[in-house]
Amino acid sequence: MKLPDFENFEPFNKLRRAMGGVELGSFSLNYKGKGLTKEELDVLFSKGIDVDFKDITKLGDGTLAYKDKRVLVYIRDIGDYSMHYKRRTSDVESLPKFHVSWCRALNEKHDKNQFGRYVVSQNVNGDFAVCVISGNKVVRQSTERLRICKNCLEIIGWEEYSRTMQPDQKTQIVSKFLIPDFFEKYPRELVHRKPEHSDLTSPLNMYSEDFGEIGTRLKEKLNWECQGCNRNLGEKHLRKYLHVHHINSQKNDNRGDNLKALCLKCHAEEDGHGHMKNERYREFLKILN
Repeated sequence: MKLPDFENFEPFNKLRRAMGGVELGSFSLNYKGKGLTKEELDVLFSKGIDVDFKDITKLGDGTLAYKDKRVLVYIRDIGDYSMHYKRRTSDVESLPKFHVSWCRALNEKHDKNQFGRYVVSQNVNGDFAVCVISGNKVVRQSTERLRICKNCLEIIGWEEYSRTMQPDQKTQIVSKFLIPDFFEKYPRELVHRKPEHSDLTSPLNMYSEDFGEIGTRLKEKLNWECQGCNRNLGEKHLRKYLHVHHINSQKNDNRGDNLKALCLKCHAEEDGHGHMKNERYREFLKILN
């Protein structure tokens, strides 16, 4: 009996679509998968796993993943001078920060080839296992409370954090940041749930008919102020330079937490929006200057 060509066998494809299988995958008897083992999971929740940075993946939402888990990343090895300063001042700021996204700080380390012993973790209590280094020797292993990297907060827009905020606003957001809250918003598990839509029912990535009204309401609610640089564009001739940006790039997703009011300059700096640096953009820069 000859088997049908399942790629073109409509009863099979109809069943696949009903089950939420958007794309055909591949199969091998030798496949071992990229998931974490139980032993790795236990370590991930406690002291963390030493990794080569090339094994860390930057996800579409800006967060970081190792194999099939969303993770935190931090430098395990701390110079003894940092610990001396911390003991003298009781200042946690002297210690390295932990990261939740590929931010400017990590990128600079990467460009300068200055990566130390990076560790991935799903620790939720804020206490991280570190090694204190003096010269070329590990002089002590300890657990230290580390703070979130401010650059990471800006990347993921946590509580609308931005560089243009007042220092006391930044400090407040950093001090209130809790890892469980982060994993609540960005789940640790990366196993995809069944898609909300199939390839036949998924809406086109186009602006909805009422997007203009939704955008105007948001701008009025924010008093025509850019959420990126805090410029006020309330004067009638400036209002056209205040846009509404879809954070997840889905133009049909008009949920409140997916929309951000941005001036043309800030909007053009978003990933994939370089095409906005056109004549109107240059016109806006002249007005700013």
